[in-house]
Amino acid sequence: MSASYASRLGARLLAAMIAVAGTASCDGDGGGSLEPQPPTLRVQVHTTGVDTVSNYRVRAGTTSAFVPVNGVVGLPLKAGAYEVRLENVSQNCRVVSAHPVQVAVVAGQLKTVEFRVECRARAGAIEVTMTASGRDYDQSLLVLVDAGTPSAMTATAFMVGSYTVDGVPPGDHEVTLGSVSDNCTSSPPAPVAVTVTAGGLTRDTSRIAFQFACRPTTGDVAIVTETTGAHLDPNGYTLKRDGTLLQGPNCYHYYYGYCVSEPRRLDLTGEFFDLRLGLGSHTYELGDIAANCAVQGSNPRAMTVVGGDTTEVRFVIVCTDIP
Repeated sequence: MSASYASRLGARLLAAMIAVAGTASCDGDGGGSLEPQPPTLRVQVHTTGVDTVSNYRVRAGTTSAFVPVNGVVGLPLKAGAYEVRLENVSQNCRVVSAHPVQVAVVAGQLKTVEFRVECRARAGAIEVTMTASGRDYDQSLLVLVDAGTPSAMTATAFMVGSYTVDGVPPGDHEVTLGSVSDNCTSSPPAPVAVTVTAGGLTRDTSRIAFQFACRPTTGDVAIVTETTGAHLDPNGYTLKRDGTLLQGPNCYHYYYGYCVSEPRRLDLTGEFFDLRLGLGSHTYELGDIAANCAVQGSNPRAMTVVGGDTTEVRFVIVCTDIP
């Protein structure tokens, strides 16, 4: 046998051995295969109740995967007998179906295991409902459970409406109110004792109702204009309160990011309401009156704002013929 022939024969034998070894690694139990294996075990979980975790871990032998609290996961298991169990179940939850489950996995067949879990509430809630009579109350206030300790037990709520404080531990608590207007009193007076319960499949809510009676700290003014005569003022009147020109409610243009308002103008004959003014004395003055028109009586005119009432200030303007 020549040396060149022996060399070629040795190369062929080595290639054949490599091919056989590669085939054996791919035709075994699937450990070296790059192809994803189809699931042979399907685990479905149903959870009822509250205060659950985000997901569980299902384990069968050395294989495990996460599964939603209400969801399904598939496990690719080899044929054999397995003990299937749920992990990461919080202390307030328990598996109420058979657990763990013994299952025999058969190659090419899909087995299904179902678990049912119940979770009991670890905390309750307090719903605070508030109503108000009168006026000049703040739009919001603080609702504090146990003086706001921890800070999660403090909430900003509307004075008229309802607010629920969640995550309150079971037991006896006190609800107090903060940032309440000085002119408002509550019935019942705060603090109010409340008992919170927990442990059910639904959230237990304890309820408290406060009624606020608020005395007025402001009043309203009705400015009434009445214009008579000939050649009436063409563009109405401006109005000053306590020497300050009142501006209109709308912007007519923007200049370098600033909103520029026009002076508020009153109709020749009409009514304008100036609302929520502090109690006591104020003055009102009409301006931009045509030369042939004049206000009858004093201008500016003094008046007194009364809490909760609407005070009328009437201006009569008489215009004469223009020669």
